[in-house]
Amino acid sequence: MEGDGHNPLGKNELPPHIYQYLGEHRIEQLFANAMAGLVDKRPADPKKYLADFMRQVKSARDEVRPELAPRIGTDADLLSMFEAFDVTSKGFLTGQQYEAAMKNLGISVFDEQPYGFVNGKIMRETFLEEARAGQIATAAAYSAFQKK
Repeated sequence: MEGDGHNPLGKNELPPHIYQYLGEHRIEQLFANAMAGLVDKRPADPKKYLADFMRQVKSARDEVRPELAPRIGTDADLLSMFEAFDVTSKGFLTGQQYEAAMKNLGISVFDEQPYGFVNGKIMRETFLEEARAGQIATAAAYSAFQKK
């Protein structure tokens, strides 16, 4: 309960084997992606959205097709993110802007110097390709849920 000093999920209170379990199954990534989608889409029925999200994850896992896993944004959303970080409107991002944009998209694993990274610049098409690939890779994290 809030305010009573009890934090049942506080990181300082969980035994190490719990972190190992959560890490092995990528639970934190799963819930981070679910929350990012929830905040981004702001559905009228958030519980239904989360249930649908989990069904998509399960479907992607069962068919071993990570591209079926839920995507947080569309290409238009990715382009909006690019434009938000292209503060000079010159059609490219610096390496730092690229990294920040990818992290804002919830993509934590990506090529920091992808093909198309020239003279410290990431062009729009390269960003879109890398962001799409990052979303697929993030979706592939759900393969950890595959039946053994």
